Amino acid sequence: TYTDLVLVAAPKQVSGTAQLICRFNSDTGSNYSFTRAGGDGSSTGALSVSNFSYIQLSWFGYIEANNNQITTINFNSYANTNIKKTTLSRSNNTSNGVGTICGLWNSTAAITSITLLPDAGSFATGSTFTLYGITAA
Repeated sequence: TYTDLVLVAAPKQVSGTAQLICRFNSDTGSNYSFTRAGGDGSSTGALSVSNFSYIQLSWFGYIEANNNQITTINFNSYANTNIKKTTLSRSNNTSNGVGTICGLWNSTAAITSITLLPDAGSFATGSTFTLYGITAA
């Protein structure tokens, strides 16, 4: 009954820093691409990556133990089997600025599962992830 999904994530890292990443339907192959851009008020950066094993969801919004970060991710047309799947994420935190990442899963399969994880380490107690369904207008 939904056309899109929106995830609001407030992850915390046990120690060190990490990026929030995701995979769909247990696909660990090189089927993901993303383009990211961000800034912190004094510097900016951008990067495009293809043939990756995941989509990066946070950048300039590092997951840290004591840093409050919010990342909002749109999963567009997640159930439509006629198109490849896209994501749009926006993240910020108090010490590293803001970032936006557009992601692509090179598959027309419906998304039936979303795996969220840090690219290093593990999530700490107090991390929250809330998934919302968006109904077609």
